Amino acid sequence: MGVGAMVSRRPQGSGIALLLCIPAVVVCAGCAGHGPAEETPEILRAHVVLPEYPYAENEAIRIDALLLDDLATAFLAGGGDPSEVARFFFSYVPLQAFDWLAAGPALEGARESAAAGIGLRPGGEPAARGTGEATDGVSLRVWGRKNEKFSSPEAGKVREEVLSKGWHRGSGAPVEPEVLEGLLYLSGFFGGVWLKGVLNSGGAAWARVWSPAGRVERRNERALHSCPQVPRRNRSLIDIRSPGRVRPTDFAGFLFSGLASFVDTLLKTARTAEPPALSRFLLDNLDAFILLYGYNRGYLESILEQPPRGVVPPAGYLACANFLGCRTPVPMIPALEEVLPLIERLEDPPDGRWESMRNKVRAVGPQAVEMGYRVWTDFLGVDEMRPEDYQVLLDLSAGFLIYCQLLVLTSMDAWVNEDEGTAREAVTLAAGMTAWVGGYGIGLISDYPVERLPVIEVSGRGLNG
Repeated sequence: MGVGAMVSRRPQGSGIALLLCIPAVVVCAGCAGHGPAEETPEILRAHVVLPEYPYAENEAIRIDALLLDDLATAFLAGGGDPSEVARFFFSYVPLQAFDWLAAGPALEGARESAAAGIGLRPGGEPAARGTGEATDGVSLRVWGRKNEKFSSPEAGKVREEVLSKGWHRGSGAPVEPEVLEGLLYLSGFFGGVWLKGVLNSGGAAWARVWSPAGRVERRNERALHSCPQVPRRNRSLIDIRSPGRVRPTDFAGFLFSGLASFVDTLLKTARTAEPPALSRFLLDNLDAFILLYGYNRGYLESILEQPPRGVVPPAGYLACANFLGCRTPVPMIPALEEVLPLIERLEDPPDGRWESMRNKVRAVGPQAVEMGYRVWTDFLGVDEMRPEDYQVLLDLSAGFLIYCQLLVLTSMDAWVNEDEGTAREAVTLAAGMTAWVGGYGIGLISDYPVERLPVIEVSGRGLNG
C-alpha cells in the first residue's frame, strides 16, 4: 500500500485532502547540536549550498536564500553542527516556519519567536515542553543529543542576536508567507529525497514504483532550479527564477507547478475569503487534517515497535493520553501550547459544535492510525536502516505530530468559535502544510538523486569576532 492506497482511502472532501494524504512520514521539529552552555559561543557565518531542485517562477512559493543563511547561522550559534544538515533542514527550518506562520507574517514577531529557541519562550524562560518530559509523568529521553545546551538561555540569546540583526539578509526585512512556503517546500522536498535514500530495499522499491521512469531529466536546467553564483553581499530577497520554464514532460517540475498553484489558492483564500467561506473550507477539510495526524501517529507507533535490527528504541518515546493528546521528547512550540487545552473540550464537549468536532475525530481518527500503522508494518519498514538515520526519522516524525496537532486544533478552534482571525491563521497553516507535504511527495516519488542534498558551509570569519 503506497500513495495510491492513501488516496483511495481518504475521506471525501475538497482537493486539499488529496495532497495532504501523501504518506506524511517526514519532517520535523527541533534541532540538536554541540556547543558549551557555560559561555557564549562564537557566532560563525553560515551559508547553505543548495543543489539543483525542481522549481519554477511562481507567486506562492519563494526561495529566500539569505533568510536560509541567517537560519543556518542561528542554528550553529545555538549549538548545531554543519554536519547536521538533516536536523537543520528537516527539523529546525520547519519548526521556525510553522511557528512564524501561526504568529503572522511580520518578521519582528517571527524573530521574537525564534529568539526563544526551540522549547524556550522569549527571554530564555523554559517552555513547558522544553525538557522532553511528558505531562503525564512518563519519563522521556531528551530530544536529540545535547538538547539541554541547544535550548539553554545562552543559546537563545545568541539566536536572538543573529536573527534580529539579519547578518545576511538585513534587519527589519519582512518575511512574507510566500517566503515561509519556500522554506517548507525545500525542507519537504529534500526530506523526501533523504527518506528515499535511507529506506530499506523494500521501501526504496516502493518509492520507485511511483516514479515514472525516464520522465525526469535530472540535469535539465529547465526543470531543476539552481542558485546562481552571486556574491552573497549582493543577494537580495530571492525570488530566484529558474533558467527556463518547466516543460510538461519534466515530471518533478510538472508536480511543482501544480503544487505552487494549489498553495497560491490557499494563501489567497486565507487573505481574501469571506468568513463564511473560511468556515466552510475548514469544516470540509478537517477530516483530511485529522487523517494526516492519525496516519503519522500510526506509522510512528509502527517504527517504534519494529525498529532496525539490533536497535532498541527509546522507552516511552510516544505517550498518548488520547487521540490528539500525544507527547514526545521533541520540544513544544509556543503556538501549539496555546491550543493544547482545547483537547479537554473534545473529551467533554461543552456544546454542540464541540460535539461535532469530537464526532469527526471518532469517525476518522482510529482508521487513520490503523492505516499508517499497517502501511509501515506490512509494506514499508526500517529493518535495514542505520541507527543514526532511525533516530533522525523518529525525531522528525515526532515533530510532524506537533504541526499536525497545531493545524487540527487551530482549525477546530476557528470553526467552533467562528473567529475570522483564527480561521485565516488556520488556512495559512494549511497552505504551509501543503507546501511541506507536497514537497516531500515530489522528493520521494521522483527519481531525483538521493545523494544530492544541501550542505552547510562555515566561513573562517565569525560574526562576533
